Amino acid sequence: MDDQEAESFTDKPVYIKGVGMSSDTSYVTERQELTAIPSVREATAIAKREAKVDRVDFAELHDMATILVDMQSRRSDSSRGVRGGGV
Repeated sequence: MDDQEAESFTDKPVYIKGVGMSSDTSYVTERQELTAIPSVREATAIAKREAKVDRVDFAELHDMATILVDMQSRRSDSSRGVRGGGV
């Protein structure tokens, strides 16, 4: 989609420059740190590298357990503007 097409939908289009995905064990007891989720940092690094940016303005996190989104956002090194949800 080009700028003109995007602007036909809204005056302020949002462009997604990078996406990162990663997964880790769901067993907390198998992690080196109980509050660390290495896959979040890995996904953040992938998205930043793809977007060719050093700073993230917005991130959307997903986890099967909503309570983990807060912990993930704090560990992702880009907690500003983070929104998340789970089922």
